[in-house]
Amino acid sequence: MSDSELIGLNENLLCKTTGWHFNCGLNCLTHFLYSKLEKNELQKLFEKNVEYKDLLITFQEYYELPDPPTWDEVKALLTNLAAPTDREAVFSPILRKHLGKIMTRQAADLWESEGAAALSEFIATGKAKDIAEPIVKSNQAFFDEIKKEYDSHFQKMIKDKITPAEREEALAKINTKTELNEQNILDMVIFLRKNKIEDSLQAKARNYWVHQHGCENYANFLGDLNHSVMISADQLELLCHKLKIGAEIYTPDSISAAKKDLNLALLSRGAQNMPESELTWTMKVYNHGSHWEYEEPDGKLKQKDKHNYFYPDSFYENDSKLGKFKTHGNDNQSQIKQILEHVKNWWDTKLKSEPNKPVPVLEKKSPPITIAQTTKSNANKSVKLKGNFEKLHRESEKVINGLLNKLEPALNNNKIDSLEKQMIFEFYFNALEAEFKKTSTDSVELDEKKIKAIIKEIQNGDISIYRLNAIQDGLTNFDRKFQDAPSQSIKSKYK
Repeated sequence: MSDSELIGLNENLLCKTTGWHFNCGLNCLTHFLYSKLEKNELQKLFEKNVEYKDLLITFQEYYELPDPPTWDEVKALLTNLAAPTDREAVFSPILRKHLGKIMTRQAADLWESEGAAALSEFIATGKAKDIAEPIVKSNQAFFDEIKKEYDSHFQKMIKDKITPAEREEALAKINTKTELNEQNILDMVIFLRKNKIEDSLQAKARNYWVHQHGCENYANFLGDLNHSVMISADQLELLCHKLKIGAEIYTPDSISAAKKDLNLALLSRGAQNMPESELTWTMKVYNHGSHWEYEEPDGKLKQKDKHNYFYPDSFYENDSKLGKFKTHGNDNQSQIKQILEHVKNWWDTKLKSEPNKPVPVLEKKSPPITIAQTTKSNANKSVKLKGNFEKLHRESEKVINGLLNKLEPALNNNKIDSLEKQMIFEFYFNALEAEFKKTSTDSVELDEKKIKAIIKEIQNGDISIYRLNAIQDGLTNFDRKFQDAPSQSIKSKYK
């Protein structure tokens, strides 16, 4: 069997993520869920699911919205963001916060898998590193108290004489190959005493963790984007499992081991972690050097290439393909504030303003569009107008009707909603009409170059370009060239 048949991950389909605030694992899940939203699978399967409803409440809480959104509204918000890096910035903080909420419900299990080991390490060394660091840091006062209590007991116990019962227990524990002498017996007694002290403190700490605020403090700390806690494989699996997603986790070492061992490959398919039960969906992720990427959910190479186009090899040297939030470099508060304000403003403007007023929707069978009909007379009024006025006017009318023919299928396939369709159409209609109306003044000549550029943009653009220009930025490609915002320019190779 070939490697491609043995290994469950297709590395040629790996999609990139940013590592902003160590959210890369959650960014994988963001894109996976967005792919399900795009196809309306999430809405159909989980509209009434308790965990998904609670995730919408988490969304409401994080962005301080008056009501929980619907999944269609979340889809519209994310679709409005042309760059996948921006979708990460908007949605992965929600997943982080929701993971924290889930963890508070798993307090006992988390103590066994993470908390107990963190306490042992801190008692022994007075320090915490890796996964133990946020556990201790979020409960620093309590851990310091436990460490102080342990040190006090330890200083006392090393002075106590060995009792007959302790000697007997030590002799039973000493390895038969170890020489029996007083020093070895003393070392074993001290070791056993230390264990007993730690066991009593473990019981105290577990009670604090489960029944007081220990796990809650840890979960809130991890769920706060500002603390930039690395999400572990176990934590990502926990969140996915609650959302009915099986997480297959691959690493370079797990794949390499499977390629060398056929039995292991047949059992694991190269994965380090496999879902313990069959769930609705499966997400394949690849962890290398503490960074996470994911396999394109639909197995489409073109989709992977289109996604990765927005992720330059070096975020510091070439960020022209990144979105508006620039989720790289310095993790400062202004970026987070910008994201929060964007979502709130978008919600207020697009979804919550004038809720009782019907959203204008274009008729499906619109008559041919006529641009600036009254301006045709201007062609005769001013000799300064270009001789090809009529030709450009006809081309403009034709391309505007062609735009409607593009937008209608996009609406039917749920790539845009009716309001987005209206906004895109009106943006380009008004952009062309404004140029023709300028010629009503004798001193203004027709800007042929600009009109031709707008016509070309409409002809060659796709929905993502229309959304970026018409809804997000309010600029045509021609106008953007004269704006001091080169990082927002996107020259799509998918035209």
